[in-house]
Amino acid sequence: MGLFFKKKKNINGELDKFELRHITGLEIPEKMYCEVTVYSDKLVIESGDKEYNLKMEKICSVDFDMNLDIEKYTKSSMVKGVVGAATFGVSGAIIGSSPKTKEKRKVTCKAIISYENSSGDTAYMIFEDLEANAVKGAARLVDTLRPIVKKREEKNKIEL
Repeated sequence: MGLFFKKKKNINGELDKFELRHITGLEIPEKMYCEVTVYSDKLVIESGDKEYNLKMEKICSVDFDMNLDIEKYTKSSMVKGVVGAATFGVSGAIIGSSPKTKEKRKVTCKAIISYENSSGDTAYMIFEDLEANAVKGAARLVDTLRPIVKKREEKNKIEL
């Protein structure tokens, strides 16, 4: 709602909410629907009856990955052959019914969050958009988290 109306700020510190699909990193099944909510001090992931809370201090980095899969297939039409035969004869039928090569593109976007788990090791969570060819939630999640993580990284730098 940024074009005509000011975006309302939540009292509870919620910055944004995203609907994504879980790929790996949590104890929930792969390709499971998740609702990821970004607060000013934590990240909350809800899926089914489970809720995960991750403090912003534990997030090490946030990355974005986009995969482009191009699938080529041939398409042939009998209708084009009949129309070609009716208008240009036998040669029109051959040219009209010849198969055409087409491309189908599939774009998948992923948000990769690395964080420090309870045992002190680095772990990863990966989420992707619910729909292919829709660059929505994963990119917006990374754009929302990056400034928060960078602020924390700048505070940890010590120059002597």
